[in-house]
Amino acid sequence: MKKIIFLTLILTLISCSKQSKIYYEYDGLVVTRFTDYPKDYFLIGKHQNISDTLNSTFIKSSFSGFSSSMDAYMVFRPDKKIDIIRLDASFEKFGADDSINLKEFENNIDFIKWEDNAKLNFKNIVRLSYVLELEKKRNLKYKTEVLTSYEN
Repeated sequence: MKKIIFLTLILTLISCSKQSKIYYEYDGLVVTRFTDYPKDYFLIGKHQNISDTLNSTFIKSSFSGFSSSMDAYMVFRPDKKIDIIRLDASFEKFGADDSINLKEFENNIDFIKWEDNAKLNFKNIVRLSYVLELEKKRNLKYKTEVLTSYEN
């Protein structure tokens, strides 16, 4: 029985460890997301290869894959900069360019107020998830105007 559970777990991990590339675009600004379960890399601009992270400023998210997930908001600001607001997972910024940033709220009440207002005007916001079908459904529900292109 233990072998069956272990094999099922291994097969689940293998099926989830699929690399893909996602482009998010709003008002002429593009963000490329490379997914490499359970890690994601976010870069400003349209990139073809994950190796582009080597000389770029980027944000990396990661989670254990067992009891956690990746969940966040990505906000396209009017000044052509990106804020990523973490909900779940570990996020870390690499590089000094301020065109892409991690945003933190000082307390939960400020975040709740921001989120309530964001849901009323979601046009420049994308809700991110490691479950891409859930990401698509949420963003359709809130009528984001961010164009999203999913590639495998």
